[in-house]
Amino acid sequence: MGTANPRLPRRPGRALRRAAAAVLTAAALAAGLAASAQPADAAPTGGVTATDLWVDSGAGADAVRLDTTVYVPASATAQTPAPAILLAHGFGGTKASLTGRALDLAGRGFVVVTYTARGMGQSTGTISIDAPQYEVADASRMLDVLAGLPGVLLDGPGDPRVGVHGGSYGGGLSLLLAGHDPRVDAVVAVNTWNSLVSALAPNSAGPPEADTLAAGAGVDDDGVWKQAWAEHFWQAGFQPAPPGEQLDPTCGRFRPEYCQAYLATAQTGRLTEQLRTLLAASSPATVAGDITAPTLLVQGEGDLVFGLSEADATARAIAAAGTPVKVVWHPGGHGAGQPPAQQLDASLLPAWFDFYLRGRGPNPGSSFDYATDATGVATVAGYPGLGPAAAATQRTGLPLTGGPQPVLNPAGGTPAAVSTPLPGDLGRGRPSGAYDIPGQTAVFDSAPLGEPLDIAGSPVAQLQVSSPSGEAVLFAKLYALDPAGQATLLGQAAPLRLTTSTTAAAAGAVLQPVTLPALVATVPAGHRLRLAVASTDAGYAGPTAPATYQVGLAGDLQLPTGLTADPVQPPD
Repeated sequence: MGTANPRLPRRPGRALRRAAAAVLTAAALAAGLAASAQPADAAPTGGVTATDLWVDSGAGADAVRLDTTVYVPASATAQTPAPAILLAHGFGGTKASLTGRALDLAGRGFVVVTYTARGMGQSTGTISIDAPQYEVADASRMLDVLAGLPGVLLDGPGDPRVGVHGGSYGGGLSLLLAGHDPRVDAVVAVNTWNSLVSALAPNSAGPPEADTLAAGAGVDDDGVWKQAWAEHFWQAGFQPAPPGEQLDPTCGRFRPEYCQAYLATAQTGRLTEQLRTLLAASSPATVAGDITAPTLLVQGEGDLVFGLSEADATARAIAAAGTPVKVVWHPGGHGAGQPPAQQLDASLLPAWFDFYLRGRGPNPGSSFDYATDATGVATVAGYPGLGPAAAATQRTGLPLTGGPQPVLNPAGGTPAAVSTPLPGDLGRGRPSGAYDIPGQTAVFDSAPLGEPLDIAGSPVAQLQVSSPSGEAVLFAKLYALDPAGQATLLGQAAPLRLTTSTTAAAAGAVLQPVTLPALVATVPAGHRLRLAVASTDAGYAGPTAPATYQVGLAGDLQLPTGLTADPVQPPD
């Protein structure tokens, strides 16, 4: 039995849920934990002993063996137990990618567990994209393993004092585990999703769904399929199977229902109801309001898969439940590199776990940290629009010129504009950088700026669109134009699936709100801003029938500009 958690008093609801979980977990441990967590190897490394295990999880046809390593510092003993941390890897990866971080955290006195998710590396089974009944249940099984180790601090029978951390696929798992298993005491989730539906089939056609800084349009029905990145992740599921298992030539290591749902979506370019249901079940959006573990959300300003709106939505749900949450934006993300090691590894992550698992160090608080062009890292008191102490999100109108313009959607959807780098080999042979196709893009420009403009958050515009069919798929994006006319894309394209009027005359009476993906940029004086609305984007699956849309702009472009008015550089 461990001592009481020094960080925060638990709410009664959390205590009741923990008691129930402890009874179930104790029964599971008594039923054979020692037999199913089988040590294979142990080796000391700088005062840390790393032991390889095969952990059994699931039952019947869904039973798997998970390739696991436990890192125990010499200071963690039955007499002086330590809190634990569960690390989860990214999609297509293995536990090997976590070795460095595991050794660092174990060197700081934490017991650490890493494992390869089912369907990946040497772990057996098939992939179901962080499904609660499979991958999340496996993660809960790892908490059972930790609870059975003599060097792990317990908060009750079968209840280890534990934090969980992962990025991307591992970040989604971290949030889902915290929402499903009340034994989790702290979370650090990096570059991950709130809803796999909105992340892989986004639709920015709508006003911001909340007053927070990076709130998206909140449209979670029929978005535009993020084809290039979906294919990239699909290919990662075809890694070699472990000995004794045969790789399915059609589905790779994916479960059959996920495979068939993906193939149907890939064939039509529209998210099917079956895949929507599966993706929704693997989304922290379903359980974020149940997370009682203090959560640090680190999201990439340049992330091409999981935009800033995903962390925004998760933060809102966690904060609404009364759970401490802190949001950090860094300059990396999928397709944009990784966060600086000094910022994340040596400071934020261990400090979060030190405070919430051991009661050490200063309270990390709920200030909002973000990366800027000017100061590197800036800090404001709270994430704008989140909680009573945080300032509201402010937007300033910027007039743009340009009347209604015809926009051609080409037959077959090609040639297609490029807005961001494409993953893997999909971008080979294309010109570098973003570019638009003449005749397929409407443009609306501002006058030259009289002074530098700091943008941080989600821009908002109002379009007026007509289409002969009453439907249109468009991509809105924001550029900065230097005095020579050279354009630089700011942020990412906003995919739009619209129901429109059928005539240009009627389009003027219908406003189509658009919430562009949140971004951080400083635009110098003398530059202009351009809102471009294109009919194609190489990263997405759009309509292939030829059509000509009429696209106009109503009112000013609304830019979030108040955030950087008084940034404070955090201490070293």
